[in-house]
Amino acid sequence: MKRFALGYERCARVVLMLLTLHAAMIVHTVMGCVVAGFFPALGACCATVRAWLLDERDRSWTVRHTWGVFHASWRSDLLAANMIGWPQALLGGLLIWECWFVWRNRVSYARGYAIVMLVLVVVFALVSANIWVLRSHFDESAGWIVRHAIAFVVARPLHTLMVVLSLCSVAVLYWYLPGFVVALGCAPVVFLVFGCAYSWGRIPGMSVREIERAPRRPETFGVRHAPNRR
Repeated sequence: MKRFALGYERCARVVLMLLTLHAAMIVHTVMGCVVAGFFPALGACCATVRAWLLDERDRSWTVRHTWGVFHASWRSDLLAANMIGWPQALLGGLLIWECWFVWRNRVSYARGYAIVMLVLVVVFALVSANIWVLRSHFDESAGWIVRHAIAFVVARPLHTLMVVLSLCSVAVLYWYLPGFVVALGCAPVVFLVFGCAYSWGRIPGMSVREIERAPRRPETFGVRHAPNRR
């Protein structure tokens, strides 16, 4: 019974954090006039989830602490997040439009090309997810992040598979229960992607195996450090 109560409390705290992250994303996106605020808000959501995962001693975050970590990350990432987010959005929009256009074409020889485009869209989505994971953890250049995000899709097949299953699960949930889109937004997607990276990505400094072996976070060169609790 005690184990059930502790598990229920842990799940409730995770849900509370997701609700806080969704509200913080809306507020900070509006603060940045939407166009300049969305990608910094997404980056801040990633940084907050990362900090929560690395806080292995106490993950019982309050709403105030979650909001404080989010706001600090958003302010420090205003320019860099837009510099890497908008090229992804433009390229992703182009690929999705091309895929939709080819699928609508009734010419028989275009079907093979449509399948290729669909595969490209899926691979691009996986690479984009890894970009946001790696850039929130490593203090490296954009080129380094993109190269390693592409390699990460191939080098970590179990992580890639779990990310695909997680994204499909969220997509099905949101399709049949659209109310969750309003309540949680993209916070569950970020949380699940980071959870997969934390469990199966074997990222230096952000791996469940390292954290279980060492009581303190490893000091790894080039790794961002989570904001201290106040």
